[in-house]
Amino acid sequence: MKRTNRTKILAAAAVALALSPLSAKDVTLNWGDGQTVTVDIPDDIAGLVEENREAIEEKLEENGKTAGDVESAIDDIRSEYDKLAGDGITMPYTTITGGLNDFTETLTDVIPNTQLIQNVWANSWIGYLIPKLNFGFGINAGASMMDITSLKNAASALKIDTGDLPDNLVLPTATADARIGGFILPFDIGFTVSSINTEKLGLEEKIKPAAVDFFTVGGDFRYAILKTSVLKARVSLSGGAYYTKGSISVDDKDESGAKASLDFESTTLFAGAQASA
Repeated sequence: MKRTNRTKILAAAAVALALSPLSAKDVTLNWGDGQTVTVDIPDDIAGLVEENREAIEEKLEENGKTAGDVESAIDDIRSEYDKLAGDGITMPYTTITGGLNDFTETLTDVIPNTQLIQNVWANSWIGYLIPKLNFGFGINAGASMMDITSLKNAASALKIDTGDLPDNLVLPTATADARIGGFILPFDIGFTVSSINTEKLGLEEKIKPAAVDFFTVGGDFRYAILKTSVLKARVSLSGGAYYTKGSISVDDKDESGAKASLDFESTTLFAGAQASA
């Protein structure tokens, strides 16, 4: 499975230059024509600043900033960071990113499992398309459950009130399936489309402040390696692929405006065997 994920954290410390009441690390920035400033960076985000040092220095030079400008900005950022670090959360950045990364691991289990239960037919091969038209289609409804505990932890670090949002979120799903028989050779081909969008389903208030939106499309090919006229016993081998793209977020629209969100993509390749009579 290939997975790409992008975390978006709308916290106050945009460049993450702040002072910590706990341990800190000195970081020196050099830019432009000899502009230099040394700041104390909390251990919580020191690695982030080090990784992006070049980009920070380029922006400081590009915008003509002075050491005084940076020091003034630090005072403002310190105030916002201290707000995040309250309520016993001494390492908010680590808590936020850790929660989103943990939730990513949850998605790697939920998404493939949700994909692979789609377009399952009782007959392991539906027959030839010619001369008799063997095909089928249908619309199915179901539910998927996600453990969003880690996402709620990230939201709490951003001071987002998750209210009565449960640790396990059960969401309805709608799936459209289709399958057509092959010709000459004993095979059939299946297609499926599935979607969850809590706003379109009118679930905004029920799962507030969370929102979920993802779309899945895929297909499979089955080849009958055994077919008998006795009891219509059939055995087939199959293979296919599913692609899913979506997002899930916790958004404090009414209060601070903070938001923790995760965009994800998943491609699942699978192989299987099926027998029916």
